[in-house]
Parts: sequence; structure tokens; C-alpha cells
Amino acid sequence: MHEHGAGEINFRNVFAALDRLGYGGRVNAEYCLAGDTVSRLGWFGGML
Repeated sequence: MHEHGAGEINFRNVFAALDRLGYGGRVNAEYCLAGDTVSRLGWFGGML
């Protein structure tokens, strides 16, 4: 399963570092969600 919180990556820290570095490109993510998309990706909303 590849869901947020199932691994070691702290996405908030990664995105904060990209922001500090001035990165203006795109960021992709690939998921195999266990459940409906809206509820499983709700954690991401605060980072948009």
C-alpha cells in the first residue's frame, strides 16, 4: 500500500524545503488509495 503516513517521508518537511529553496516547478505524487480519494488525500489540502 502506498498511502500518506505509510512510509518514512515527511511531506510537510519536503514541501517546506522546496519552498525555502525557491523551487517553482511541479511536484507529482502517485497513490494506490485504500478508500475514496477525497478523504484519503485530505491531509494534502493545507499544503496547496
